[in-house]
Amino acid sequence: MGLLTPFDPAARVELADVAAQLAGCTLECDDDRIPRLRLELDDGGAVHVTTRREPDGVCLVTSTIDLQGAMLRVLPRQREVDGTPAKVAAALDEGDVQIACDDPALAEAWIDAPTRDALPACLWVTAGPLRRTLIDGARIGVGDGEVLMAPVASNPAHLAAVIEIGVLLASRPARLGAELAAVAAALGGAVTAAAFDLGERFAMRFERDAASVTADFIRRMPDEPAKHARLRTRIRAPTSIDAATLARRLAAAAAAVRDLGAPPIALAGGDVALVLDGLVGSRERLAPAIGLVARLAEPAAVRADGPYR
Repeated sequence: MGLLTPFDPAARVELADVAAQLAGCTLECDDDRIPRLRLELDDGGAVHVTTRREPDGVCLVTSTIDLQGAMLRVLPRQREVDGTPAKVAAALDEGDVQIACDDPALAEAWIDAPTRDALPACLWVTAGPLRRTLIDGARIGVGDGEVLMAPVASNPAHLAAVIEIGVLLASRPARLGAELAAVAAALGGAVTAAAFDLGERFAMRFERDAASVTADFIRRMPDEPAKHARLRTRIRAPTSIDAATLARRLAAAAAAVRDLGAPPIALAGGDVALVLDGLVGSRERLAPAIGLVARLAEPAAVRADGPYR
C-alpha cells in the first residue's frame, strides 16, 4: 500500500506528511520509540494512530471499545464507471460506500451523522481503460477493541481522510456517551461513565419512588449462545418480589407492556429486567420503560392498596 512500517526511520517522514494534512495532529513516539500520530478531539481527549504489518500490507490502527464479538466493516463499492476521474470523484456520496456488520442494530448506532458524511472521503478513483474510471477505496474494520484502516494509496491526503474516518469510528463511544448523558439528565437521571461501553461500566441510572432503575447496553445475555448476540437495551431494578407477584403485576400492566412492543420481562439475579432490541436512546421510548420497571419492582408493601396486590 506504500505506507512504510513504523520500524523504518523513513516512516517518520511519511507520517509527518500525513500529520500536516490533519488539523490538531502531531507526530510523536510511544514508549518504544515507535512513531504514531496523535489527534486531538473536540472534547479534549486524544486518539493515537499507529501502523502495523498485516498479511495484506501495512495498516493504520487505533483503539476503541470492545464490541463483544461483533465486527463492523466499511467497504468501497468497487466498480468501473463512465466519466473522467475528476467528474466521478465529484459525484461520490455515501451510497458508494457499504457498511457490513453482523449486528445491524450496532452498525446503526455506530454510524452517526458525522461519520456518514465523512465516508465518501475514503474512496479513491483512478483512470481505467476505454475512458472509464475505477472506483476503489480503503477498507476499515471495527472490532476486537480497535479500528483497522487499510488505505489503497500512499497519497498523504488519502491517508489523512482515511484516518479522519477511523478516528470518527474509534471515538463514537465518547459522542454516544454524551448523547445518552443528555437523555438521562432530561429524564432525571445520570450516566456512570463519560463514554459509552457495552456491559455494566456505562449505564444510565434513575431513581423512581421506591425503585432504583438502571439502563445499560449489552450484546449477550448470561449463558446465551454467541450466535444469538445482538445489541440490546436492558432496563432493570432490584426487587424483593417473587415470580408469582411479577406475573400478577405483568397481567395488570398488560397494556403498558404491549405499548413497549411486548419485550421480554423477567426476574434475573434479583432484578426485574426488561430487554429491548437495539440501542434505545430516546426519551420517548426510555421514559415508559423505566416507569414500568420501577412499578413492577416496587416492594409488595408499597402497592398494598393498588392493582399489584
